[in-house]
Amino acid sequence: MAQPFSITTAIAYVNGSPHIGHALEFVEADAIARYHRMIGDEVYYLTGTDEHGTKIVQTAEKEGIPVQELVDRNAKKFADMMDMYQISYDQFIRTSDQKNHWPSVQKLWQKLADKGDIYKGEYKGLYCVGCEEYKSEKDLVDGKCPNHDRVPEEVEQVNYFFRLSKYSDQIAKLLKEKALKIFPSYRANEIISLCEQGLEDVSFSRPKEQLSWGIPVPGDDSQVMYVWCDALTNYISALDYANEGPLFQKFWPTNCHVIGKDILRFHAAIWIGMLLSAELPLPQAELVHGWIHFEGGRMSKSKGNVVDPVKLAEHYGVDAARYYLLAEIPVGGDGNFSYELFENKINADLANNLGNFVNRVLSMTDRYLEGKVPAESTDIPAEVKELWQQYHLSFSQFDHQKASQAMIQLVDFGNRYLAEQKPWELAKDESKKAELDQVLRQSLKTLLHLAYMLLPFCPQKAQHIAAAFDLDDQLDAVGLEKLQQNTLLNEVEQVRQIDLLFNRIDEEQSMIGEKKEVKLPQIPLPVSKEAEKLALPVEAFVMTDLKKIGTGVQKRLKKQWQQWINDLENRPEAEQQSVDAIIQKAYQLNQQLGIGPEETPGNALLQEYLADSEQEFPFIAPIVALYNYIEAKYGLSLGAHDISQLKGDVQLKICDGSEEYHPLGSDSAKAVPKGTYAYCDDDGKRVICWLEVKQSKDTACNAKTSDALFILQGYDQDDQEVVQQATAELKALLEEWLT
Repeated sequence: MAQPFSITTAIAYVNGSPHIGHALEFVEADAIARYHRMIGDEVYYLTGTDEHGTKIVQTAEKEGIPVQELVDRNAKKFADMMDMYQISYDQFIRTSDQKNHWPSVQKLWQKLADKGDIYKGEYKGLYCVGCEEYKSEKDLVDGKCPNHDRVPEEVEQVNYFFRLSKYSDQIAKLLKEKALKIFPSYRANEIISLCEQGLEDVSFSRPKEQLSWGIPVPGDDSQVMYVWCDALTNYISALDYANEGPLFQKFWPTNCHVIGKDILRFHAAIWIGMLLSAELPLPQAELVHGWIHFEGGRMSKSKGNVVDPVKLAEHYGVDAARYYLLAEIPVGGDGNFSYELFENKINADLANNLGNFVNRVLSMTDRYLEGKVPAESTDIPAEVKELWQQYHLSFSQFDHQKASQAMIQLVDFGNRYLAEQKPWELAKDESKKAELDQVLRQSLKTLLHLAYMLLPFCPQKAQHIAAAFDLDDQLDAVGLEKLQQNTLLNEVEQVRQIDLLFNRIDEEQSMIGEKKEVKLPQIPLPVSKEAEKLALPVEAFVMTDLKKIGTGVQKRLKKQWQQWINDLENRPEAEQQSVDAIIQKAYQLNQQLGIGPEETPGNALLQEYLADSEQEFPFIAPIVALYNYIEAKYGLSLGAHDISQLKGDVQLKICDGSEEYHPLGSDSAKAVPKGTYAYCDDDGKRVICWLEVKQSKDTACNAKTSDALFILQGYDQDDQEVVQQATAELKALLEEWLT
């Protein structure tokens, strides 16, 4: 039986346009709501806008327009942004709605008054217009509000007050006993500390001559309700608390309020005090998110670094924007945004990893099986079941970031499975048709699991994956149950290829602009028309933010290196690869191009390592150690280049004799013979990799390299899939040791 599950965001203040922090909160709640719909809960997702207050009136006056016109215009901006971000809310509440909101607010006020918890009194204090609240001296930093960097106004007036102090001990007890859960849990300590110091009564109204735009206080038209009873009551007014109707009966108390850390006190102290006074059930949980900083600092209009969530989604796509906010911003803490971080995250997780996996599975099914789904059943792997457990546990704790990590681990599992089973090799042997069928069926099944896990994060892309199976109408609880019972794929006879899910963000699309210190090379690498005739299988990728490793990790990697070398040396003779063989392939290819064997590849580092595995680690650099191992294992040619030293894009070309190459260990450059094929930068003028095992001194990776371009190349007898497999393994090693 479906269980009711309700979730809310804080209602957005419509004094201005939506910012990236709003988008974070809306997609956080949306991901949680979509997850609960997917597992079969009856979900009610509430959001909306806060449309009363001093700032609203001041802004309308400044613009010379009626207040209602201002709030209507800005409320639409928020609604439009939510629609753009595919926010699946069930109701959009507006506090200027006199029919649906005001009656519940007035009813709650009267409940508090009847309890004796509202009284009239004089107040003199420091008032921050930006926060729309009174501040004590201890709240200020250098005499200013820390949130708005302004000196509060001294205000003296007669208001109504709510006896919040009466509930200090009770609220502290509720939080300590986790009758109200705060995520992350350490946030509760802030409120417990305030309660133990003794909460102060809060001003609950304003004189009408000071604030005419708002809800009148019942029985006193000279006063207008302040934000607490007005805005906070939206959570129950939307559910028809005034009549205690069916929505209120089913969905209150809410399962989770999603709020920002700057309004935690309002929700975990004032709102809870109000509910206790009115003898209403308390919310079960509050998920508190932090702020998003830009390149490590606060966003501000004066700095010109405010990220517009609408422009972000328009430029990069909604799914990419949603994914970054949910997968990169830590749950409960402050997060960082920069266009470089954004682009690297999307390229790494979505374009290179997830999107590539989806494309490979559907492409191989089409190529080898004409798109037909093999009939032979396969079990759900234990690792997939474990990832689902992690996924469910993460969402039960409202931790969408950890849930996204479980999803990406599922993609990694799928890529590893392909690398281990090598369906491209099975397809070459008709006698292994049954094995091929099993491998591709298992991979198709992994795709279905991925579609469901992806749904809360990138709903459109999840639908696209499911559409390849003609199951896009089954991304729901019924479909999930079939998936978990291992029967869903039985309903599918044919799959079809789909458009590329995520395009890699290239230089032309990048919004980094002049702030970008390191120019990432174009992927795939450009190839000259002459070099295209070589038909070499080549893969290239970029890894950024590679870290330096400490002594302890160096020791572990050296031990691992020795194990790798032993494994390579102990392989059957038929599987043995050698540096000499790699070099010989390079010579043979160049001889076909008319280049003689006079030039010998200098600095064959891998040959030295294979000969003496006891050399002092880290040899040249950990990066070099890792790619050399992959080079030896697969018998391919690899190059790694420090991106900060590259000049423009890298290309594969046939040299015309004017190019120069700077060998390792040499103080001067030397000419490269005409006709040699090589990888070049600087518009093709400078050779960075020649005869494969050579590393140019100009771009060679070292212990300080943090951003690197990796090029993996086979020869005419090598399969592209093998090069892709080696690429996937090298990426995994780099991520394991250096990220």
